[in-house]
Amino acid sequence: MAYSPSVSSHPKERVSVATYNCLANEFLHHWNGKLSPQQSAYVTQPQFDDKKQQDVVARIQKLNADVVCVQELSSNNVQAFIFKMAQLGYTGVYEQFDGKPDGIATFIRNGKFTEYSKEVVSYQDGTGRKALFLHLKTQQGAIVDIANTHLQGGQQNVPLANAEITKLVQKVSQVVNPVILCGDMNFTPMDPRFQTVHHSLADSLNGQSYPTSMNGTTGLRLDYIWHTRSLAPVSSGLSGNLQKFLTQEEPSDHIPVVASFDLDVPQSQPTSVTGVVTRNTMPGTDQSPSFRRKLFMAFNQKMAAMPITQQKYDECATRFEAMLNEADSRARQFSQPFAACLIEQIAFKSIDAQEASELCAVLPLAGMTMPQYHYYNDQPYNNGPSFRHTIFERFNQMFSLQSGNLSGMYPAMAQFFSQVLTLAEQERVNFGGDFLTILSKTIELFPQSYGTAFLSSIVEQFKPSETVVVIKCKDVPSDQELYLRGSGAGLSWSSGVKLKRLDWETFEFRTKTPFSGELEYKCVLNDDGNKWEEGANHKIAQGKKVEGVPSFNVSVLPPLKKTVVEVNCAVPPGKTLYLSGSGPLGNWDRKVPMTCLSSDSSKWFISFDGEFPAFEYKLRLDDNWEQGANRKAECGKKAEIKAFQF
Repeated sequence: MAYSPSVSSHPKERVSVATYNCLANEFLHHWNGKLSPQQSAYVTQPQFDDKKQQDVVARIQKLNADVVCVQELSSNNVQAFIFKMAQLGYTGVYEQFDGKPDGIATFIRNGKFTEYSKEVVSYQDGTGRKALFLHLKTQQGAIVDIANTHLQGGQQNVPLANAEITKLVQKVSQVVNPVILCGDMNFTPMDPRFQTVHHSLADSLNGQSYPTSMNGTTGLRLDYIWHTRSLAPVSSGLSGNLQKFLTQEEPSDHIPVVASFDLDVPQSQPTSVTGVVTRNTMPGTDQSPSFRRKLFMAFNQKMAAMPITQQKYDECATRFEAMLNEADSRARQFSQPFAACLIEQIAFKSIDAQEASELCAVLPLAGMTMPQYHYYNDQPYNNGPSFRHTIFERFNQMFSLQSGNLSGMYPAMAQFFSQVLTLAEQERVNFGGDFLTILSKTIELFPQSYGTAFLSSIVEQFKPSETVVVIKCKDVPSDQELYLRGSGAGLSWSSGVKLKRLDWETFEFRTKTPFSGELEYKCVLNDDGNKWEEGANHKIAQGKKVEGVPSFNVSVLPPLKKTVVEVNCAVPPGKTLYLSGSGPLGNWDRKVPMTCLSSDSSKWFISFDGEFPAFEYKLRLDDNWEQGANRKAECGKKAEIKAFQF
């Protein structure tokens, strides 16, 4: 039966996706003796690792996809790879396979997505393989889950592969959002495993067998972009020439699969208050209401036009009831107009500026007539509005009613706020500093009866969200510092700001200082103008967060400490010795293989370059842990193990 996608009236946002097995260099030995002279020359050229990685990144750049799922990304150069992709405008999320030299990574285009969260599914079958799920939200609000995986291959491993597929499909079925599943599946459309996945998901290429990878001299289709059936690809296909595999043009033994999808953009339509129990405790009945009861009827009418839950309604209704009662009490006690007293309560007692504005909009609905007062803004304007003038305009908006009239409290409150703005400006001129920070502190000096909470809520609307730059770099020794130079947010290209060191490899820069356009920056070692990081300048927009991995020329870096663990003890033939632990080992669930240095499996070696705290570890023989207490490695020292017991 042909699949016919459902038609949606929602506005759409297009997202392009690519999947690409880039061939980890550790697996090149599978091609020994099988390559043409041109391919052999390519893989044996000097500094092949760096040049191949450069070619892979250039290959991905040509795809121009919003999301790129990569398989067989070597753990040896993953940081440099993520850094190069960051220079192209992508954020990378990497997941290492347990006990293997490679893993999978998903790259999302900066600016296309506002947020993401990560979830990892481990197949827990001894292969170390996993699936990486990213829950994504686009700038326009569209939601999609991107899954990336690399399944077990080989006819002798079909039971393992079937179990992985079962677990993967089960996980996808539990995801509420639309799912796009990418990866090297290690089966062809003719394999029964294709139908297992196809039962739940659709293949973007409709089961076509165009080859995506080379197996000896045979081309096979092993790479897929699957999708839930609520989606239909706008376009899909292969990108590249498989006949040129393992050349600069096609640096892998796979070529990418690409597809684009139109995602539903949710419409922000208010929901009805239907189902929420309203109340009105003010005097009178709906047929013969008091003025306060009329106001509360208008309040309920306003609530009916807003998305609201029962809990939210109850909170707002309780607060408005208290405002009405207090305004009535003050009007009687001090012989003040009720309208002026109520506006005062709204200004002083609302939890934020938005609530104050919404409650002010209730008043004309109840027929409240307000006294007229002269509108003014005495802050500087010159040839255009000053920042203080703009803030005062927002203040006026909050005291303005739907009809354009102003409340009885307006003159006193306006004069008070004008005084606060003037005091803050004098403080800034005399002592320097950020005006909004000074303004907030100035407001806090006055008693709460002056509506400081209301005024603070206005100021908060002008404060920029925090801009965060996170730097991951293992190449900076503990006695060295990393600085940021640039333009915007107070940065300078002539002298830097020292980054805060969060741990042995993580540095951070945070600022709420506003800047126009984009903040441009670059890392400098020890704020030395001769020790810049390599590559182009980085850019970040106000209020965004970015993570980067800088690359320094080895000539400017001080020598890194080398930490060594050496085992001089026989291991049964055919077995592999691993380390698990903390620090540079990642976590205790990860198995990091040691290198065997002898033909009789009696000498094993592993080393770590960089600065990090002392860490604990244990030996593992396949999945068996050594007995006894955890071992401890000191940074820059050699640990020699001559005996252990499993």
